[in-house]
Amino acid sequence: MTCPLPHHAARYVVSGAWSSHPGRHHATNEDRALLANDLRLVALADGVGGHSAGDVASGLAVEALVDAVGRAVVAAGEPLETTAPQLLEAAFQTANARVFEAGRLDPQHAGMVTTLVAVWLAGPWAVVGNVGDSRAYRLRDGALDRLTVDHTLSRAMRLDPGRASPLDHVLTRAIGAEAEVTVDVGVALLAPGDRFLLCSDGVSDVLDDELLAYVLNLDPDARAVTRALVDGARAAGSEDDVTALVMDVHDERSGGAPWIC
Repeated sequence: MTCPLPHHAARYVVSGAWSSHPGRHHATNEDRALLANDLRLVALADGVGGHSAGDVASGLAVEALVDAVGRAVVAAGEPLETTAPQLLEAAFQTANARVFEAGRLDPQHAGMVTTLVAVWLAGPWAVVGNVGDSRAYRLRDGALDRLTVDHTLSRAMRLDPGRASPLDHVLTRAIGAEAEVTVDVGVALLAPGDRFLLCSDGVSDVLDDELLAYVLNLDPDARAVTRALVDGARAAGSEDDVTALVMDVHDERSGGAPWIC
């Protein structure tokens, strides 16, 4: 359940970039990243399924998400910061329905699912939505906080998070698995200098939070950081698709770098 946010006068501008690389054994990259600068929305999906269905699932999910958020913005005709959590949750349900229906109608895509994580800036708030094990982090004053919880069987069984397990990759929630999905939605008050990271498990499986924080602190250039994270994950032995997306928050009065897509 989500609750309306209080109105707040602060406004920020943002910049961002993403980098991605297919896994060692994949013919196609099943990750999809989104930077929608007009909506101040970023998202990442990591698809799962045979016959390139993972690629289809992740693509449908991010397209449906941005379409739903865009329609909500147009329909409101006013700032949405007080209702953004409910609207983002509804957009996730739209994405879920789109993937579920596509898998139901096309036998080649039957059973396809995807993770989905998104951060939507509404006024002074960062609204975070998540289904699956793609993650969102926030770097503030050099310290990294994980904003999402992995929906995996290993976590559900409360296995030691410090020890790798095959159950780490068994999702307990995914976009497209059922007609409806439970979405985790959280909010955080923004501050100038905040840096957000969205990444697929191809990154987080091999780079721990301490190393992620180190790389995120290395360079103010978001594009350079995303490339370093992708290259680092591949060098660390990741065989999955690897995708990293960084969004930086700037004080409106000081401007900020333009969006980098």
